[in-house]
Amino acid sequence: MNLEQTLSIKKHALDLGFFACGVAKAEVLNDDKIHYENYLQRGDYGEMDYLTNYFDKRFNPALVLENTKSVIVVLWDYSNYESKETSEGKFAKYACGEDYHVVIKSKLLQLEDEIRNYFPQANMRSFVDASPVLEKTWAAKAGLGFRGKNTLLINPTIGSYCNIGVILIDQELTYDTPLETTCGTCSRCLQSCPTGALEHPYQLNARKCISYYNAEKKRAETFDLQGWAKGCDECQLCCSYNKPK
Repeated sequence: MNLEQTLSIKKHALDLGFFACGVAKAEVLNDDKIHYENYLQRGDYGEMDYLTNYFDKRFNPALVLENTKSVIVVLWDYSNYESKETSEGKFAKYACGEDYHVVIKSKLLQLEDEIRNYFPQANMRSFVDASPVLEKTWAAKAGLGFRGKNTLLINPTIGSYCNIGVILIDQELTYDTPLETTCGTCSRCLQSCPTGALEHPYQLNARKCISYYNAEKKRAETFDLQGWAKGCDECQLCCSYNKPK
């Protein structure tokens, strides 16, 4: 449905500099709701209380944008960013470029303008790393990658070094198919996490995570940051999908 328009939207997304663009059918995320409830009950979110907000909206895009039909997802590739280390310590790769929130949001708004050429009356909302949208789930449903055991989205081509942007729209488009790829038997990320924050496959305890302390909580107290000043890439550095191709 609306194949020509969908292809045009994807092409424009690539022209704007996004690595990839996919589309998922808007639906209620019942499985994610169960996982998220368990996550909150364990308290793995630490002091990030904002993650407890908008609970129902996280799993039903129609509660975020009325009559949502489609979820357009884009990936921003930062795999080529140069990692840096200063007197302060090591900086995760994502923190070594422009603020992705600003860059991606600006480009999403440009993409919205292009979409209005095909759907002048469309209602849309764009999101970048913001609740109440489960961006990694929608990216997987849009065929842009799969959820790794380190909880990150992994694209088979650029690995996990990608940021995600989402547009909700009340128009039906042509939908992509999720990938069948998985991590298989690999568990390098769990073994490489220096603080044991990856307690189980697909389960991250923020209270043990270096990135939580130096990027979210922004105070380490007595927590050992292992030399990381901003973020932590240990569970990505070991991933075979992030190795030089």
